[in-house]
Amino acid sequence: MTRKKKQTFLHREKLPNSFLGQRNSYKSSRIVILPVSYEGTVSYGRGTKNAPSSIIHASRYIEWYDEEIDKELCKNVEIHTFPEIKENISTHPRKLVSNIYKKAKKVLNDEKFICTLGGEHTVSVGVIQAYLEKYPDMTVLQLDAHADLREKYEGTNHSHACVMYHFIDKGHTVQVGIRSLSGEEMATIRKKKLEVFFMKDMYRSYSWISNVIKKLHKKVYVTIDFDVFDTSLLPLTGTPEPGGMDWYSLIKLLKKISTERDVVGFDLVEFSPQKHNHVPSYTCAKLCYKFLNYIFV
Repeated sequence: MTRKKKQTFLHREKLPNSFLGQRNSYKSSRIVILPVSYEGTVSYGRGTKNAPSSIIHASRYIEWYDEEIDKELCKNVEIHTFPEIKENISTHPRKLVSNIYKKAKKVLNDEKFICTLGGEHTVSVGVIQAYLEKYPDMTVLQLDAHADLREKYEGTNHSHACVMYHFIDKGHTVQVGIRSLSGEEMATIRKKKLEVFFMKDMYRSYSWISNVIKKLHKKVYVTIDFDVFDTSLLPLTGTPEPGGMDWYSLIKLLKKISTERDVVGFDLVEFSPQKHNHVPSYTCAKLCYKFLNYIFV
């Protein structure tokens, strides 16, 4: 009588605390995940500092195979996850931006692709600054419910509400999904003749996607605030706004951008996870992996 060999399984909880649970060195990896835990200027709901770890944890349960593309990105492109940058809430946002800028600049000098996981939207500023130095003619594409065009908010010009104001005179910007802004921000849009796609003009059809693509330069950096989604899909954000995009509208846009332009980097910000609700965390992780698949496969 032959004895059957016992089959062993690696439980997902025992995988490394890295995106997709992968063990890849920095040197061999093309993609770098940069998690930044910070929520120093949030003005409504808190919890965004917990988003990077929550997204990374959820990513370990994602199937590596993408049925739409019919490929497994991980078999062709290695991904390395940096240790989480944990900034105290008392850290001045200007210092945070400076620290992230230095980190991103080094990674870009090593010819890596950066995917930043926030944290509040302020974490994007340092990364975008580093990218603009490398690609001065790139477009900064913002997917967001809010314009984030205030010159100063609650005593600082490094607030999450001021993110895009830093770049309107430094490079080319396009904003998509906007449905909440101040009168002053609208005045800035008109004065600077900014490219803005308001959600009120987008929800009836997909025709706006081609118009967005036409506005983009060859190289594009994408900053995605999770409140661009409708609150029925992703209610757990710092400042939720009803009437946003659905899943297929957003990934249709991301696929089109990845096909027709050179996406050089992106970030995902403003998600506030809940301990006993895993759906939003998984949705955020899935979006991250889906976008990476579009870009690299």
